[in-house]
Amino acid sequence: MAIKNTDSLNFEAVVKWSDEIAYAASSEYNALFKVFLSSGDTEYLQMFPDEKPNGVRLFTMAVSYGGKIYFVPASANHIAVYEPDKNNLYNLQIEAIDRGKDPYYKINAKFNGGMVIGKYIYMTPCTYPGFIRINSDNDTIEYYSDWVGDGNYVFRKVPLLDENMIYLPSTINNRILKIDTNTCNGQLFSIGATKGGWWSMCKQCDNYWFAPQIPGPIVRWDTKKNTFKEFDNYPDGFDGRDFYFTKIFQHGNQIVLIPAKANMGIILNVETGDMTPLFLTKYNKESVTRICFEMDKCVYLSVSKGSEVQYVKLNIKDLSMESFAFRCSKNIDKLNHDILLNFMKIKTAIKEKRYFYLNDFLMGL
Repeated sequence: MAIKNTDSLNFEAVVKWSDEIAYAASSEYNALFKVFLSSGDTEYLQMFPDEKPNGVRLFTMAVSYGGKIYFVPASANHIAVYEPDKNNLYNLQIEAIDRGKDPYYKINAKFNGGMVIGKYIYMTPCTYPGFIRINSDNDTIEYYSDWVGDGNYVFRKVPLLDENMIYLPSTINNRILKIDTNTCNGQLFSIGATKGGWWSMCKQCDNYWFAPQIPGPIVRWDTKKNTFKEFDNYPDGFDGRDFYFTKIFQHGNQIVLIPAKANMGIILNVETGDMTPLFLTKYNKESVTRICFEMDKCVYLSVSKGSEVQYVKLNIKDLSMESFAFRCSKNIDKLNHDILLNFMKIKTAIKEKRYFYLNDFLMGL
């Protein structure tokens, strides 16, 4: 069962290049695509060099500056850089980590977040012991790790830039990473909320708001008073299913939270504290919602229930929703050929996946 031109493609690392064109890395296997935004059609370009052909979530975000696209490595072994105007794809090496010294580091969860500040590309960690800054003029990489401590944290792909500071909450405890982009000093500190474990945070006036991944309340942190207020008056029928929310963002005088395994999203009025449900699709119960990527003030989501998947684009400005889909309409034969060819070069055991079965391998022999 090879990849077909009717199969939906899943992307996390996506960069808009022009009004019509974006470039994206597959989150299911090793492939770089050119994306035609108005139609959802895509063109397979090539595989990322020196990465596994069946690598899952090789890259979780991408950013662009100066004619180059930088792909943030999660399970990938390198930072990938693509120059669309030259059709040039190359790697930047990442410093290896000694697991004996950094026991919390996971090789398939290196980095997750990325942003451009001036001419510098910042990549924030998932479990990597440090953050990095890349000078886009010459691709030199600087590593900053004085803040790491024991390394007990897991960060996701949602760094918040507030003036010159980057903030990023940990999903497993009440730690926050704060990066001063003027000095590149990092600080890992804990805040005094009752519970921790936040996937993302946003700012509304002088308050920071945190979206709980671990079951618990939505948290508001008044930084001037250093006080916390917790909101757990979820609507009737709310079921968080042990993985509540992912992204949180401001919408006027409301805070909006996108569900993960919860059976509804939440719209919270910051003045009254009242919560109302936000339903993304007909799959409300027992569904899993994943954030694919963000573009043009829209959040692209996949909502799955069993083998059924619905793709939803949520407009942050007005909370309107529409469906979308990306499919490979050009060079699909080359895509299947490249995947099969590189599978056959692997010297370790090959596992079947939904796009590659044993029969495909046998036919390629």
